[in-house]
Amino acid sequence: MEGIDIREPKKKPRNGELTEEEKNNNKLISSLRVIVEHVISGAKRCRIVKDVFRNTKLG
Repeated sequence: MEGIDIREPKKKPRNGELTEEEKNNNKLISSLRVIVEHVISGAKRCRIVKDVFRNTKLG
């Protein structure tokens, strides 16, 4: 799909450490993830996704 980008944090290699650039990139990814998770939880909390919208006229 166009316009969709999946970003995953870099894992620490076995017997090694992440570079400062990789650590900073992981922090950026986690800060963006928090925003997305809050939006998803808000939609679930407000039952936007779960309830069926019946667009009927009254009367």
